Amino acid sequence: YNTGKEPPAAIISAAVPVRTPWVKNADAAVLVAEQTTDQLLSLSNAAMTKLLALSLGTMATIVFALLGYASYLSLRISTLNRAITDVMQDDGSLSGNFPKTWGSDEIGELGRRFSSLLHQVHEYNEYLRTLAAKLSHELRTPLALVKSSLENYENDPQPKYLQRATEGSKRLSNILMAMSEAQRIEQAISASELESIDLNRFVHEYTEHFASSQEAATFMTQVCETRVTINGSVELLAQMLDKLFSNAIDFHT
Repeated sequence: YNTGKEPPAAIISAAVPVRTPWVKNADAAVLVAEQTTDQLLSLSNAAMTKLLALSLGTMATIVFALLGYASYLSLRISTLNRAITDVMQDDGSLSGNFPKTWGSDEIGELGRRFSSLLHQVHEYNEYLRTLAAKLSHELRTPLALVKSSLENYENDPQPKYLQRATEGSKRLSNILMAMSEAQRIEQAISASELESIDLNRFVHEYTEHFASSQEAATFMTQVCETRVTINGSVELLAQMLDKLFSNAIDFHT
């Protein structure tokens, strides 16, 4: 089939016999369908164009969706960065409250980790800020005990005064070691070795030792008659009584 164009177009045809009650001869009627290759190419091009347009539209939709999601993530990360910048000061201190809710995805988990980290940094800064006062408070009583015991030993050289001075020196050494090894007081408590302690005897002896180093106040000990035995740390109990006795001396007037 030549349409006058180069190259000539081909014709695709298909024939199907038509059988009806009115036609007795089976080959009398034949249905023939013909289609040129030009028309087939046109249909193929139209289908390809439609498929390409659909693909481009789908890709554009996906690209815009990804860009939108990336912009959303970038906004959340920028918000997290601003929150951290607002909380952290130039001197390392923390100011304001850091938001704790950041969602349930990876950025939310990162925000919660930052919140926990900043909380720990805040606690550590507070610990460092009050460290000097804590050291002064912790070391004051053992130093006073050593000093008074040595002074009493000069006036009356009895072994008990040397024993008290030795105990005070040992307590100083243990306090300094605990503070150098433990970054937090909770670690010092959890790392303490427990032993069986006769609480009545411990309170009575400690009060007697503490009273010997103090001249501004009089101490009396009253304990129950029933023996009380606990598992605890002698050093931590001594530090606790140091604080109680020191506060009592400061405010007894």
